[in-house]
Amino acid sequence: MAPVRTRGKTTAFHRSPRSLLARAGLRALRDALLVAAGLSASCRGVSHPEQARAPDAPAPAEAGTAALSITVTGADTGRPIGEYRFQVTDASPDRSHLSGKVVTVRDPDGRGSVTGIPAGEYHVGVKAPGYAVAWQEVILAAGETRKLPFRLERGSHVWVKVISDTGEPIAGAAVDYLSRSSPFVYYSKPEDAEEGLLDLQRSFTTGPDGRARVEALPPETYWLSVHRDGFFSKPHEPREEHEVEVPRDAGKEVLFNLDRAAALEGRIAGFDASRFETEPYKVLLQEILDDPVQIFYEVAIDPKDGSFRCSHPLPPRSFDVFFQRVSPRELEEDGPPGQIRPARKEREEPKIPAGRIAIAPGETRRLELRLP
Repeated sequence: MAPVRTRGKTTAFHRSPRSLLARAGLRALRDALLVAAGLSASCRGVSHPEQARAPDAPAPAEAGTAALSITVTGADTGRPIGEYRFQVTDASPDRSHLSGKVVTVRDPDGRGSVTGIPAGEYHVGVKAPGYAVAWQEVILAAGETRKLPFRLERGSHVWVKVISDTGEPIAGAAVDYLSRSSPFVYYSKPEDAEEGLLDLQRSFTTGPDGRARVEALPPETYWLSVHRDGFFSKPHEPREEHEVEVPRDAGKEVLFNLDRAAALEGRIAGFDASRFETEPYKVLLQEILDDPVQIFYEVAIDPKDGSFRCSHPLPPRSFDVFFQRVSPRELEEDGPPGQIRPARKEREEPKIPAGRIAIAPGETRRLELRLP
């Protein structure tokens, strides 16, 4: 039997095997790994301040420990970079998000320092806005103050343009990216990254012209994803994805086409409120997909006048329409409309066919149905 996913009356569960939403499980696993890393030894006990020092002279190493004095300049300008983030970790750069505090430096001369580092071998990473992340490996001895200069290279960029099915630019669309080498590493909020991610994976927003510049990309393969409330991608998923490779695609514009969401409302012809009170029904919309996964939208019928409206945006596609009895147990366990219910086959009532419809982008489809 094909698997069944049931969408709530206002909350949707979208099918997208490669979408970033589908990768939410990866991010959940990532979060669990971060928690585990916090409970275990992290950076050999190094404790970093919230903000690094920007001294006039290198800070001396404390007894039995080492210190780092960092200077950061731009390779393109040769001038100091006044704001950057750096990290000292005993993990490899590709696992740096699991250990070591990220420190923010703001200093016009590009200088920062950290003290109290136990002797040992470390990776030191630096990231500044508009520049690619840079790493250096150091071996620190007790009592040593190591000077560590960084020259950062400008990262590549790609442009994203988002338009609707009418050809109009879509402002306010969220553009996210994931790297192929670090699919588990993703933060959508800058404050999350302060806990241990140097090379912040960011979310960009399109402007009035529907364009956004995704910048500071080191050589890598990336998945770009676009989402905007009230729109669906051409396969009619909440997000559309494109793959880009840097530097091959650097400077190029990636076009995303989104369809306006559709809506559905209607009424029950010859509605009898007294009968409905003893025999309540709901409307089900099943997306017609060439896929074993079945996706349903549940639409509540108003017991007073027999009107109904799907409050969640619909993808513009074809649907089979059904009626289904609402059992007292379902009403008791699921609560009021707007909550998603788990699919429990043992309590489901049969679905009674009521027709097939096709909804166009941006259309509000109005139906008149008659109860069985």
